[in-house]
Formats: sequence, structure tokens, C-alpha cells
Amino acid sequence: MRSKVFEAGTVELQEVVDGLTRIGFRTPEGHAWDAERLATEFRLLAE
Repeated sequence: MRSKVFEAGTVELQEVVDGLTRIGFRTPEGHAWDAERLATEFRLLAE
């Protein structure tokens, strides 16, 4: 399901957030994503 966001040609952070919101994909805590939270998650994954 998440790949639908990227298959649509999404490249900007806010576009990713909007796509995740559109498909109903939530943070592990069950909240809607925002750009700051998603950027933080990407930084953690890069470590």
C-alpha cells in the first residue's frame, strides 16, 4: 500500500506526507504523519 505513494511519482517530503494521509497510513503511535515527524523517522532510519 505504501508503495502507491511513491509509484505516483512523489518526490517532495510534503507530497509523501499527503500520500500517506490519503491512504490512511499512520505513525506507529496511530497519528497522522506530518513533515517534521516523517523527516525525523527518515533520519533515524539512516543511522
